[in-house]
Amino acid sequence: MWISNTATTMLMAPIAIAVTKQFADQLNTNTSLDAPPDTTPGNFKFGTALMLGLAYSATIGGFGSLIGAPANIILAGTLKRLYDLEISFANWLLFGLPLVLF
Repeated sequence: MWISNTATTMLMAPIAIAVTKQFADQLNTNTSLDAPPDTTPGNFKFGTALMLGLAYSATIGGFGSLIGAPANIILAGTLKRLYDLEISFANWLLFGLPLVLF
């Protein structure tokens, strides 16, 4: 919410990839499983879910504050220029934060 959603996603993507790789390696080396799941790229549902969750969470969190996503600043600037309606940081928090929490 306090860092751009794009930057946050790029910071967290290598961590999510490493977690997915470690989890897949653990599944492949676990001898107690009768049939280990297919952990090849594109077929491992855990990795897909983790990457989608990362993207969705960054988008939701970025909506919470005026600086959380570049589109928020663009909207505030457009409203100021076209309609002379200024959205302050606090006003955006009053609008965005409840939606993020919901």
